Amino acid sequence: MSDSDQTFQQLLEVEKEAASVVEDARAKAGAMIAEADRKARLSYNDRYKDAVAALNKEREAALAKLKDDYDDELACYQKELDAQVLNVGAFNTMARAFFLGAV
Repeated sequence: MSDSDQTFQQLLEVEKEAASVVEDARAKAGAMIAEADRKARLSYNDRYKDAVAALNKEREAALAKLKDDYDDELACYQKELDAQVLNVGAFNTMARAFFLGAV
């Protein structure tokens, strides 16, 4: 085998080795990217669940406050209605005037 053939053979071996190193690097990079993606997704899911839980807690508190406010308003309205004095005589007079006056 001539010197040029040996040199060419050595260059081919170096090229094969370089290709192997590049392929190993690609595989390692792919694994690192996949792991980083997995961790990012887990982190996102955790933060998403925490945010949803916080918003649900706020919603429940707001609903409870609205219910309490509604109950208070209804109680005040009922109290005002109960405090009204019925004037049956005035009602009867107005009813007669309305119904009998329309005929």
